[in-house]
Amino acid sequence: MLNKIIENKSKIHSRDIGLATYPHTDSRVIVHGVLKDFRYKKIFDVTGAVIEPGVIHHMDVKFMIKPDPLTIEDAEAMMIHVPLSECRTTLDTIEKLKGLEIKSGFSRQVRSIMGGKKGCTHLCQLIIAMGQEIVQGWLTWK
Repeated sequence: MLNKIIENKSKIHSRDIGLATYPHTDSRVIVHGVLKDFRYKKIFDVTGAVIEPGVIHHMDVKFMIKPDPLTIEDAEAMMIHVPLSECRTTLDTIEKLKGLEIKSGFSRQVRSIMGGKKGCTHLCQLIIAMGQEIVQGWLTWK
């Protein structure tokens, strides 16, 4: 039923999250995550100024993962496109993920480190999604 409703409709917003794992060494993998939000119609900001359709958020995160236990050994992030320049000031939270184990409670720990006013909700959501890719990618590699 819901397919029928949307079949002749145009999107107003979309979020694409892409996740991939790459081999690095015999004991390391690189996990790559990309988040891209796109708005398909113009909107008005709080001042009444028009914001044209286009990319809202485009973020790129890479982790080097080591085993025993699965841990984020190195982390890099870029905010390629953000709605406000102040958004980039939250990028320093990525450093705090180094040493974080991939285990039960990973999402909670990520939110604690970089959620709320400390960080960017979009970057945080991308990293939480990367948790499962880390596990699946590692299992596939080994």
